[in-house]
Amino acid sequence: MTFQHLVDSFRPLLLFHPHETYFPISIDRYLRHSTLTEDVVVVEIDSRRGDGDDGRTKRRSSPSSFWNVGTLTTANICTAYTDAAATTLRLKRSHRARAAGSQSDDAPMYARVSETNSEFIISYTFLYAFNEPYRVLRFWEVGAHDCDIEHVTMRIDRDTRELTHVFFSAHGSADGLWLDASSVSRVGSRPLVYVAVGSHATYPSAGTYVRIFGLANDVTSADGYILDTNRVIVIDEQTEWN
Repeated sequence: MTFQHLVDSFRPLLLFHPHETYFPISIDRYLRHSTLTEDVVVVEIDSRRGDGDDGRTKRRSSPSSFWNVGTLTTANICTAYTDAAATTLRLKRSHRARAAGSQSDDAPMYARVSETNSEFIISYTFLYAFNEPYRVLRFWEVGAHDCDIEHVTMRIDRDTRELTHVFFSAHGSADGLWLDASSVSRVGSRPLVYVAVGSHATYPSAGTYVRIFGLANDVTSADGYILDTNRVIVIDEQTEWN
């Protein structure tokens, strides 16, 4: 059974904060601006110690030899990970702005579908190059990371093909929220998802979401840009890089 029509019908509309810098991008775009690194174990010997300890270990990253084959793509990334042990994919810092995406990009969202006897469950995934840091007490920045992956999950009745529930993931199951479809803003059959500025966490409405005693709040807005992509890529067992 093909699920393309189903995922196209319920694909969410993403409403971004007017101060957002990073927008959804394709996996291939992220890979083009990334590099593979390998963890290298370094043993430091401290000759001043006389307790028999031969030193301590540190890990540092170095470019993977796989990088010599050229630009990373979804076609070769699986081979890269297979051929290189302890390999990490990292966004090149100097390429961060180029990988940021924009409001005008026709970036895809990705969808994975599962089914039961009574419903279809669709998880829509969005990829961002960078999760910006939270500024804590105006002095510290925490929470920044590359390869920011966010999602929204929907339940659709198998018989009626009606949306029944939506999960806004926020930062995971701890602060994510399942809502009845009747409580979700929609345009036709498509839910409206509010995206927090900087963190890209997904929420059902505009406002400030208090987190970690007010130190890492998420802020969404109704006055920003609505991203309406026509490209939904279904990930299944036939997907090479799945």
